[in-house]
Amino acid sequence: MLISSQLLMQVTAVILAVSVGDAAMTYSYDVRDQLVQSEAGDGSSLITYTYDSVGNRLSLSSQGVTLTTPSVSDTGEFSLDRTSVTVTPTASYGAEYGNLTCELAVGTSCGASDVRDWAPVPCGAGGLTAVDSLNLTWGQPVFASLRVRNFRGDVVSESGCSDGITPIDPAGDDDSDGLSNAVELTILHTHPRRWDTDDDAAGDAADNCPVTANARQYDLDRDGVGDVCDPSVTVEIPLRTGWNLVSIPVARLWYVGPEPATGAFPGLDRVSVATVATVFQSIAGKYTVIRSFDTAGAHVYDPRLPDYLSDLTYVAGGYGCWIKMTEPGVLTLEGRLLPSSMPRRLSAGWNLVGYWGGDARWTGSEAPPVAFPPNLPQESVGSLSEILNGTCSIQVLRSFDAGGAHSYDPRLPDYLNDVTYLGTGYGYWLKVQGDCDLSYGAP
Repeated sequence: MLISSQLLMQVTAVILAVSVGDAAMTYSYDVRDQLVQSEAGDGSSLITYTYDSVGNRLSLSSQGVTLTTPSVSDTGEFSLDRTSVTVTPTASYGAEYGNLTCELAVGTSCGASDVRDWAPVPCGAGGLTAVDSLNLTWGQPVFASLRVRNFRGDVVSESGCSDGITPIDPAGDDDSDGLSNAVELTILHTHPRRWDTDDDAAGDAADNCPVTANARQYDLDRDGVGDVCDPSVTVEIPLRTGWNLVSIPVARLWYVGPEPATGAFPGLDRVSVATVATVFQSIAGKYTVIRSFDTAGAHVYDPRLPDYLSDLTYVAGGYGCWIKMTEPGVLTLEGRLLPSSMPRRLSAGWNLVGYWGGDARWTGSEAPPVAFPPNLPQESVGSLSEILNGTCSIQVLRSFDAGGAHSYDPRLPDYLNDVTYLGTGYGYWLKVQGDCDLSYGAP
């Protein structure tokens, strides 16, 4: 007797149980090793397949089958085009679900099709799909939705929905900040409906870094780009004859030989150099020794000796170092400026640290009589405690400049301390009670 082309093969040879995601799946096969049924252990899916007399799969029937929700994303929050929307639909399912089709719609709410009716799109494409010939309204958000049908035309998934995209007039100025929507979206990459995208009280039209907060608008190299957005700045640190306690304020780690396992700052730009002298090229011939200090102890570099006799093998942003000059000079360092709010990890006991942030802050009514890098922003504060932030329990801070050594003990009244400033270019000895993080607050 011939088997009807629409009958399910009744003899099951193998039952295979596997786990797919959070649900255990059971697969049943016939004597021809053809899949005749798949069932989810939680009862959410039961699919049966039928074959003709020679083993060709004809169809499937489903009972309570709901596929996982497909996803669809749009290209952004805003569009300068009201005739098209570009989306990325993603709906990939295994062969056990048989022939499936996907449909995409555009509407003024999730799952709606009042802008563009449901129409087929490739399933599992995962690439950009342009939906055009639309008549969108300026300022009206629209959403792309994706759903799945089985071979019989039944919708077997919830509708996945994009975040939504709002068409806006390119020539308009929705936030009245003096910048057209087109300029904000395509040139500045700022929010066309917020006059101050980064909420730093400097409006987008005048902000030298409109997408990253920089209320004081620091621009150390005067290139029109705020320091926090500038990919590289040049810092010129004046040095005097004799000993100088110097800070390294840029986000770089120069090293000789194997890369050091220093973790003071994450994300430093790492630069391999043949010799430490490369870092101090701008003062070549004007110094006799450089000293540093880290958790391994003190280190020294003497340019008059072969490199293998020096054990200072790296120079890193956030650290301080001693430089002995035979004559005045200017140490020039290039790199991304370290934000003052970025914390540096310190170890219990003494640490040789630098000041980072591209500014100087001082107490009292007059600026300190010391040389700072040119164009350095300066600000008066009420107390050093306003600058020293983080989790450190500071026992004492010591500094050194043209006026000699100075000390700050937070347990003493300010009038008994003679450290009156912290500024870019100057380093400090800092003793802390335990391992902690140090920062200098927001610039």
